[in-house]
Amino acid sequence: MLEKAKEMMTGRNLTAEQKETTAQAVATGAMKFFILLQDAEKKILFDETQALSFEGETGPYLQYTYARIASILRKSNALSSEIFGPNLLKSSEEKNLLLHLASFHEEVQKAASTFKPNYIARWCLDLAQLFNSYYHNSKIIDESNPELSKSRLALIQAVQQGLGN
Repeated sequence: MLEKAKEMMTGRNLTAEQKETTAQAVATGAMKFFILLQDAEKKILFDETQALSFEGETGPYLQYTYARIASILRKSNALSSEIFGPNLLKSSEEKNLLLHLASFHEEVQKAASTFKPNYIARWCLDLAQLFNSYYHNSKIIDESNPELSKSRLALIQAVQQGLGN
C-alpha cells in the first residue's frame, strides 16, 4: 500500500519529506477506512487499488475532502467565521449538510450499540458527498455578502470537524 501511495505522489510539487508523509497518511488511511467501511458480517475482499483511489467510497476521498475544506478556510483567513447566521443558509444543500451533521451523535450511538463501526464510516462518506456536491454548486465566499460567506465558512468548518471526529 505504501509503495503504491508513493507512486501516486510522483509528479506532485512536494518535497521528498512531504511526499513520504503524504504517502504514509494516504496508505494508512486507505487501509483503515477500507476495513472500517466493511460490514463485519459479510465476506471482505481487499482491493488495494480501489482502497487507494481518491474517488468513490475510500479513505483518500475523505482525506481529500478534508484537505479541500482546509484549503478553503486557509484562503479565507481574512473572513472570520466566528459569527454564524444559520438563518442565512437557505439552500437545500445547506439544509441537508446541517441535518446530516446533526445526525452524528445518533450514528455513533447506533455503531456502538450494534458493534458496527461501518455506520460511522458510511456517515462520513455521505457527509463528504454532500459537501462536494455543495462545493461544486455553491460559491462559498461571496464578496458581495460577507455575512453569508461567514455562515458558509462556519458550515464547512463544521463539516471538516465532523470528518475529523
